[in-house]
Amino acid sequence: GSHMASDLKNPYERIQAEAYDAMSGIQTEGTDDDGGGDNIGWINDGDWVKYERVHFERDASSIEVRVASDTPGGRIEIRTGSPTGTLLGDVQVPNTGGWQQWQTVTGNVQIQPGTYDVYLVFKGSPEYDLMNVNWFVFRANG
Repeated sequence: GSHMASDLKNPYERIQAEAYDAMSGIQTEGTDDDGGGDNIGWINDGDWVKYERVHFERDASSIEVRVASDTPGGRIEIRTGSPTGTLLGDVQVPNTGGWQQWQTVTGNVQIQPGTYDVYLVFKGSPEYDLMNVNWFVFRANG
């Protein structure tokens, strides 16, 4: 079928984490961070969120993710195609001091121009919830 360009997501503007197109294992909740809205949470090892039709007009070299964690945190893998698809990069998420104590963390990615279904896949200890996520944004080379 045909899609209007407005269906595309711009990776170089903040994408709200709760604006996913599909997910496994997570829930949403209200946040006090950054003017309110929602964040995603109850994130455990192997959970994921999918954002369809993210359109990269130019290469992306990094990702910034707004996170909070009251545990040792974990890792976010950025993948395309499926939760086990091509690994584009990852981000380490530390303990930030609380579930609403927000920090922006940065990780390296290698993404060439194109339109992708982007997955954030959460990895860490199965013993505890890993993190909350409020938003993410990609940065271009240079």
